[in-house]
Amino acid sequence: MKRALAFILLLSLAGLAGTGAVAATRTAWRRLAAPVRRAGAHEGIAAGGQAAGAPPKPAEPLVLVLVDGLDAAAARRLPTFDYLARAGGFATVEGPSPDWPVTAWATVLTGEAPADHGRVLPSPLPPLAGPNLVATAREMGVSVALAGEPAFLSLLGAEDPQEAFPVPPGWSGTGSAFMAAARSALGREAHLTVIQIGGLHAVAHDLGRSGDTARPRAAEGADGPPPAEERWAEALGWLDARLAAVAGQIDLSRTTLVVLGTFASGPGRAHGRGDPVPLAAAGPGHAALLRTPPTSLAEVGRRLAGLAGVPSPPPRSPAAQPALAGWAAARWELVRPRLPWVAAGLFLGGLYLLLALRSAIGRALLAGLLTYHVAYYALFAAFGGRLSTALPALEGLGFAFWRDRAAQAGGAALLAAAVTGVRLGREGSRPRHAALGGIHLALVIWCTLALQALPVLLVIGWDGPVTFPGTGWTVKLFLDLIQGAFVGLGAPVWAGAAGVAAAIRRRLSGAEPGPVPVPPRGAAGIPVSPHHLGSVPVAASRMRPSGRRPARRPPSR
Repeated sequence: MKRALAFILLLSLAGLAGTGAVAATRTAWRRLAAPVRRAGAHEGIAAGGQAAGAPPKPAEPLVLVLVDGLDAAAARRLPTFDYLARAGGFATVEGPSPDWPVTAWATVLTGEAPADHGRVLPSPLPPLAGPNLVATAREMGVSVALAGEPAFLSLLGAEDPQEAFPVPPGWSGTGSAFMAAARSALGREAHLTVIQIGGLHAVAHDLGRSGDTARPRAAEGADGPPPAEERWAEALGWLDARLAAVAGQIDLSRTTLVVLGTFASGPGRAHGRGDPVPLAAAGPGHAALLRTPPTSLAEVGRRLAGLAGVPSPPPRSPAAQPALAGWAAARWELVRPRLPWVAAGLFLGGLYLLLALRSAIGRALLAGLLTYHVAYYALFAAFGGRLSTALPALEGLGFAFWRDRAAQAGGAALLAAAVTGVRLGREGSRPRHAALGGIHLALVIWCTLALQALPVLLVIGWDGPVTFPGTGWTVKLFLDLIQGAFVGLGAPVWAGAAGVAAAIRRRLSGAEPGPVPVPPRGAAGIPVSPHHLGSVPVAASRMRPSGRRPARRPPSR
């Protein structure tokens, strides 16, 4: 009866822990995917009319071409890009970090750094809510034309078919569709035209994922696919043809053409590095854009706003940053409301870990705990994950996302439960006792994850990923919460796995309990083995069953 109550209590605790982790995961994802502005950050391109000090509306139209995945080295191999650089000017600027397309688009269109505009995940939804280049131009009555992939148009909330012309995503077989969309956008003769060209980074990603970057040319057969360098050169030729088609429809004597690489990519290049990207401009406004080389995409976005005749926000100078004492005081005001419940969680979790690991089954639980974390991060790396905003799984919460998370957390927990059960079975524990150990293991793992997540929540709250300590910590918090949900709700499975492992271990070692051996006894039922009192042996038959010598009677008078 007591053991059944223990099972019910522990399973209830594990279920509550897993349910709490599920709720925290949902909250974390909503805040992680939403654009959250840092407190005190400037508002970027201000809406509501011409700002003071902004340049007057120019007479020359502006055509902005955003090329996803184009780095400086690849740009120099493009004849059209080289022509624009010689006709106007060329510069390299610091790329965004993280280098998702949505992050780069938002940086250019808002004139703000990723930490300020908050778009650090690949999802284009929801659309940009704050002021941006296109939205402000619309409000000021500037004509706008857009062409690009659906994700790009979704970020801008462009639904009017008279100004937005979608292009199918990808690069193979979409030449006619792109040309039709670009021709329609340029044919409107709008004052501001923005054309987005995607697909190049997808080619680089496919080459790196398939391992083509390490395959020599001689290894390819006549009928096999081309090696990596040929496929990459083919993709660059495809891009140059599109740039040439766009430039061929523009009169550079009256229109400013700007071609900007949004982020760098290439075969074998890793995400998240923020490598330099190229910028080329030709036409009447190229001198204002490149008089002093810009250093970041945010600065390029502010200068483009000036060329388009919309308000340009002032740069965020280091002198405007708050002092260290003021920053600490502001941080304490944010942390203080969360401190009581975070401290209580840390105390209870640490106390349970201390009691569990110092108990009779502590060594088995420690072995299972270490096994879980080692196995989880091994599977995490095997699935291509990294503790950064470049995590491929964060591209969406679809079936593949949950499949990978379940495979990683579930596989590691099953292995840890098996290790715990084997250790307990070797120590002679029965399967039902090992099953209880499996539930304790789930709670121990959950507590270690909570002890990692609570300090992050204390510092950044739910306002990540745009507050200290950064986006990578927010992604780790999100993954830790998902692990806690799987581990807590799967406690019955881990208990069963530990019990089965203990039973198999006992059966293989022959540790199944038999009858308790009884020591030999004499005729009177007293053990026959001699006992020693001091140095004089006394026969067991002269001793009481308790092992004590009978008291001597006093002599009679």
